[in-house]
Amino acid sequence: MTELPKTFDPAAIEIRPYFCHAFTAWATGRNFGLVADTSTGKTYLAYALADEVLASGRRVLFCAPTNVLCEQHAALARLLFRVEPDDVRFVRACQTPKRRAGAWAGGRILIATPHTAANALRQHLLQLEDVGLVIIDEGHHEARTHASIAVASAAHAQGIRILALTA
Repeated sequence: MTELPKTFDPAAIEIRPYFCHAFTAWATGRNFGLVADTSTGKTYLAYALADEVLASGRRVLFCAPTNVLCEQHAALARLLFRVEPDDVRFVRACQTPKRRAGAWAGGRILIATPHTAANALRQHLLQLEDVGLVIIDEGHHEARTHASIAVASAAHAQGIRILALTA
């Protein structure tokens, strides 16, 4: 990948100099972390990489540490991607188990806090077999006991690509 995906409005994203390095790292097939200052386009870059996964028919799981941040990511995903609004699912812990199970089962872009995703994996509400990328926002919050580690470990065990973002 050397250019922005076709699903994005070119005017919506400013290409930053570091994007080419991230696209090169992505092309190697490895997991990686992206460290860049706040407001430098990390989320746009992550969605550009996610576009390739979505185009292959696989789903994307995006974890962010707070519900407010998850809501922002869901709103941005609905703006950037040419998908049905229901294809972007923000799964909340406060939803009933039946509603969460339905949310996890549908949609192409799944967004949740790491705790919600880890609990869903533990309860077998979230299946990762058709997920091609896990994005972990605010990666600097990670520690051995943090729920993101459980999510990333489950993804890694199934050969799913992982991208961590942090400022």
